[in-house]
Amino acid sequence: MKNGNKEYLVYKAKVTYKGYDNNLLYDENYIIDLNFQSGLLFLAEKEINDLAKDFSDFKKESKKQLSSISSSLIKISENRED
Repeated sequence: MKNGNKEYLVYKAKVTYKGYDNNLLYDENYIIDLNFQSGLLFLAEKEINDLAKDFSDFKKESKKQLSSISSSLIKISENRED
């Protein structure tokens, strides 16, 4: 994804979250640099449809894995009751 000058984008992100005690707020700043100088081996350009498909595939695979984990936990709990 490039800007109008055909340059890769640099994003700045600020993440705010609470600690485990919910009393303190923490702020962390991140820079996401999509330029080749950032140490990436390669950068592939994708269209939004490609990204949507990748996300859909990820979602399907995650559901399969969660189902497998759930089945395993059910089997373990059934064996413990014996």
